[in-house]
Amino acid sequence: MVNLYTSDDSKPKAKAETPLLTTPEANPGQVKLERDEPHILASFHEKPEGISFANQDSGEEVLLFLRRHYITNLSWQIATIVFVMLPLLAFAAFPYLNIALPIAVPFNYILILVLFYYLIVFGYAFVSFIVWFYNVGIISNHRVIDIDVNGISSKDIAATDLKDIIDISYKQSGLQQNLFDFGDVEMETEAEKPNFEFLSVPHPAKVVDLISKLNVNSRR
Repeated sequence: MVNLYTSDDSKPKAKAETPLLTTPEANPGQVKLERDEPHILASFHEKPEGISFANQDSGEEVLLFLRRHYITNLSWQIATIVFVMLPLLAFAAFPYLNIALPIAVPFNYILILVLFYYLIVFGYAFVSFIVWFYNVGIISNHRVIDIDVNGISSKDIAATDLKDIIDISYKQSGLQQNLFDFGDVEMETEAEKPNFEFLSVPHPAKVVDLISKLNVNSRR
């Protein structure tokens, strides 16, 4: 399984170069964040404890850890439940349908087919969960990192310095995104670098506000 971030409580934590926890009155250019104990399945972590990533610089601190909003998993979760129930419903209804099979199928063959069917269903659910779990966005006091995983063995990691972001915005469309407060955050960088997207992340307005303030501070 792909290891995208690590937790090492024994590693000493370097202090950030600039104070990050401050009141807006003291410094309006900085954002106040509450340190958060990370939950393994949560989608929005402010200053999470114990989360680090490969090639993390000295003095670099993770300020925000993002995944797609958990509500986006409902489609594949509902599909999995339906697929799991289908054979059970078929076996329950078959005696009442009065359908005569042209040939007698041994019970062992039926069992193997059912087991193979469930292997496919649970494989689909497992891959869907892995794609959600390991597609993450990380915002540190130095840069923005976008980690995209496609399937089990394919991943794409992109990063850009905060000072290279020239425009940032978010959009929420539809009742579901507005009701559950999630949306897409889009960042435009310098021409020679790719643009960045955090798709379906919780509290997009707060994400944009944090990155904007960090971007301003990085240019001073």
